[in-house]
Amino acid sequence: MLDARNNDVFDVLVVGAGIAGCEAALAAAGRGARVALASAGPTFSGSSFFGGTWGLGLVGPDGEKDEDDLVGAICEVGRGVAVPELARALVRGIAPAVGRLETRGVELLGADNPDERDFIPCFDRKRRCWHGIGRASYRAATEAALARAG
Repeated sequence: MLDARNNDVFDVLVVGAGIAGCEAALAAAGRGARVALASAGPTFSGSSFFGGTWGLGLVGPDGEKDEDDLVGAICEVGRGVAVPELARALVRGIAPAVGRLETRGVELLGADNPDERDFIPCFDRKRRCWHGIGRASYRAATEAALARAG
């Protein structure tokens, strides 16, 4: 990322430096955009990095056969607000996103007992593919990726 204090010109402005903001900035930079990452707090802030929790649970479909069911669960919880096409795009993008995190070197934790209620999302009714993203691992791997991106 470039330093906006130098009056540089940017193609993309990402507001927020939590997981979503960092991932958006890296995706845009990976496509050749000049990116500015802006945040009211430090990089790696926001609810993803709230110190009162161990980290962040990432839930996805349990294989391709589970994609439609997860889309249905998202739309059901959305109570008419969720757009099915967007929910489907989200669900289909989860496995590739997990792959990018692993390639970057982010340590993803598995569920010790995946059928325990603790690993079933609060909005859901069944077991899915679950990964835990630890803040320290994400921060180290993503800090290096942001530095490489410029």
